[in-house]
Amino acid sequence: MAHPRWLMALALAAGPLALAGCFDEPPVEVGVPVFGDRFDDGISPNPFDTSVLTALTVDGAKAYSGSSSIRLDVPAQAAGYCGGAVLSAAPQDLSAANALVFWATASRDATWGRLGFGLNFDPLPSTYQTTVFDLPLTTTWERHLIPIPDPSLLTAEHGMLWYVDTEATGYSAWLDDVRFDRVDPSVINFSPSLVSDTGPLLVGGTVKVPLAATYTDFDGTERSLDSIDAAGSGPAPGFFTFSSTNPSVARVDAAGQVTGLAVGQAVVTARLAGALLPGELTVDVVTTAPVQPAVAAPAPPARAAADVVSLYNSGHVYADRAVDTWQTSWSSSGAPGTFAIPGTSSTVKKYTGLVFAGVEFLTPGPHVNASGMTTLHLDVWTPNAAGLGVKLVGWNGTVASTGEAQVDLGSSVVRKYRWNSIEIPLSRFPGVDLANIGQIVWVNPTPSPGTNGTFFVDNVYFHK
Repeated sequence: MAHPRWLMALALAAGPLALAGCFDEPPVEVGVPVFGDRFDDGISPNPFDTSVLTALTVDGAKAYSGSSSIRLDVPAQAAGYCGGAVLSAAPQDLSAANALVFWATASRDATWGRLGFGLNFDPLPSTYQTTVFDLPLTTTWERHLIPIPDPSLLTAEHGMLWYVDTEATGYSAWLDDVRFDRVDPSVINFSPSLVSDTGPLLVGGTVKVPLAATYTDFDGTERSLDSIDAAGSGPAPGFFTFSSTNPSVARVDAAGQVTGLAVGQAVVTARLAGALLPGELTVDVVTTAPVQPAVAAPAPPARAAADVVSLYNSGHVYADRAVDTWQTSWSSSGAPGTFAIPGTSSTVKKYTGLVFAGVEFLTPGPHVNASGMTTLHLDVWTPNAAGLGVKLVGWNGTVASTGEAQVDLGSSVVRKYRWNSIEIPLSRFPGVDLANIGQIVWVNPTPSPGTNGTFFVDNVYFHK
C-alpha cells in the first residue's frame, strides 16, 4: 500500500442541537472499532506530509466515555492545516456495518472542513472514499454518523477515517467512540439519486454521471454525502453500477465516466446494490458542441431586499450594488467582456482564456458586507473547463488583516454546456471578514492556453 504522505497532493486535488432521546442509545456493535480509549490494534493515524504532523494526538484529559479521545488541533492558517488518514494495516471487513459513527466536540463552535472514510491510497483516487463537508461542531459532545452507501462492497477496507480542516483561525476538536456499526436504516434515511440531466457530448468527450445522496444525522439534520471532488460532487461512483441504453453511442465505465463514441443519443442510469436510482442522464453525442449559452440562466427567486446582496443579475430581479471592476488589471485572462444571449434579454459576464480574474470592490467603498448572509450564489456556463475555483478576499486595508479562502468546484459541479446554479455556504470561506469583502477571484483549476478557460457568469449574489 502506497504511503499517504507523498500522495496527498493528489488526494486533495475539495447553535447546538439537542439529541433526541431515542438516539442516545448506541447502535448495535456489529462492526469494527476504530478508537475507544486508544486506536484499535493495527489501526494508526498517518498525517499528510503537507499537514502539521502533530495535529492529531490522543488526549488523556478529555473523553466522551472512558478516559481519552482523538484530539485534532487546527492551527492558524499561516501555520499550516490539519489533515491525515487513519489506516488499518490489515484489510477490514465492514460489510456488517452501515455507517461510521462517532461523538465529536470542539473548543468553540466551528465547521469541520472534510471528514469521512475510505481514503486508502491504493488506488488513488480511492474507490470508496466517502466525505461529509462542513460538519458543524459545538462545545457539547454530539453524536454523528456517516453512512456507507453499499456495505457489501467494503470487505477489505484500509481507510478507517480521514480528516482535513484548513480554517484560518485555530481551534481544537475531539472525536471519541469512533467505530463502524449497524444503525437502524430508518434513522439514516439514506437517499441516493442520479441528478437528471440532458446535454450534448462531443464524440471522444467525457462527462461524469451526476450522482447525489442525502442522509439524516443523529440530530435530525439532513446532510449531503460526497466523495473528494467538492461539496456537491456526490458519493463515490465505485459504490454504484451504471448502464447505457446505447453503448455504441455512449459507453459508461465503472467509475461513472461516460464517453461519446458516435453521433446519436444514449440514456445512462445507475443502480445501488441492485436497486435502480431515480433520475437519468441523457447525452446527445455530437461532432460539434455549443461554445456559448443559447438560453438565459435561471432567474433568481424573489427575496426581500434585506435578504440579498447582489453584485450582478441580468434579469434585474435584485438591485445590484456597485462593483469597481469585473476583471482587474492583475487578472490572467483574455480581454474583459460581456455576452448578449441571442433571443433573450440577458447580457452576462464573459471570461476567455481564464487562469484567474479578480472582481473588485475596494473604492469608493464601502466593501461588500455579507455578514448577515449565509450563501454565495452564482450561475456558470462553460464549454471547455473542468471546474472553477471561487476565492473571497477580505479587505480592511490589507488582505492579511481580514483573510482569504478559496472553494474549488470540480467537474461534477461545474458541468459543460449548461447553466450550473451553484450555492456555496459562506462557512466554506473560513477566516474571511464577511463584513469587509474586497474581492472575488475566479480561478480556473486546470488552465490550458488556447483551449480551456471560457466562462459565462450571471446571478452573482449573497443571500440568507
